[in-house]
Formats: sequence, C-alpha cells, structure tokens
Amino acid sequence: MNKMETVLSKLSRGIQWLMISSLGVMVVVMFAQVVLRYIFKTGFPWTEELSRFLMIYMIFFGAVVLTHEDAHINITVLDEMLKGKAKKALKSLQYLIVMAYTVLITKIGYGSLSIVSKQKSPNMRITMDKIYMIIPICTGLMTIYLLLKLIGLFVNSNDGEGIE
Repeated sequence: MNKMETVLSKLSRGIQWLMISSLGVMVVVMFAQVVLRYIFKTGFPWTEELSRFLMIYMIFFGAVVLTHEDAHINITVLDEMLKGKAKKALKSLQYLIVMAYTVLITKIGYGSLSIVSKQKSPNMRITMDKIYMIIPICTGLMTIYLLLKLIGLFVNSNDGEGIE
C-alpha cells in the first residue's frame, strides 16, 4: 500500500505541474490574442477555444488533486462531534458515497466518448472526445484515491483514532 501511495502522490504532483503549465499556456495565448487584436487588428480564431479547453482540463485535474489532499469543500459539523468508531463509520460512508458518484460519472463519461468523437470543435477542428476524455480519466483517478483513503481508514488507524 505504501508504494501505491507514493506513486499516487507523485502522480498528484505531476498533475499539479500540468495545471501550472496549462495556466501558463493560457496566459501566453490570451496575451498574444489581445496584442494581435488591439495592436495589429488581427488575431487567431482558436485562442478562446484553446483557453476554454485548458480551463476544463485544469478544473478536472484540480478535482483529482483536491481528492488526493482531502481538500474538497465539505461540512465538518458531524466530523468534529464524533470520535472513534463513529467517526470512522461516518468517514467511510462519506468516501463510499463520493466513490459511487465518481464511478457513475466515469461510466457515463466513458460511454459518451463514442458519441462526441463524431463532433469537431469549430475553430481548432479537433474531435471533442479529446476534450471529454478528461472526465472518465480524472473521475477514475478520483475513485482510486478514494478507495485508498477508505482502505487506509481501516489499515492505518485503531478504532478511528488519528482520523483527521
């Protein structure tokens, strides 16, 4: 399990770098578009589309990183009130519910790829499955992270002690 955690931590770090790179590309492309449009009265038709696609990728990559870090927005009233086995049971239930959702979205996202593969983006002319594939990839990764967190609840702690 420790090797798997190390691999997934490195993967999370790599995803963070992908997010930083995507943001950098987005800034450069949009800056170039503004300069071309306002100074040279011309521009590229694909810059807004590329920025939109990069933003979509950054959002899904961010969701994976937040899942790894257990940093998604949540309501912690019950978490703070409960201790021991009750807290472990609540955390397990939370992970199971979110895992059910990510598995469902992974399945639906994968199923939609064959439909959107026939559609091309207006300006860049790439098939939309290249954009939509981020959904099953990232929700699948989120499922793996959640499964390991769930297993870790029972392997790494005694009766809920040490659960944050």
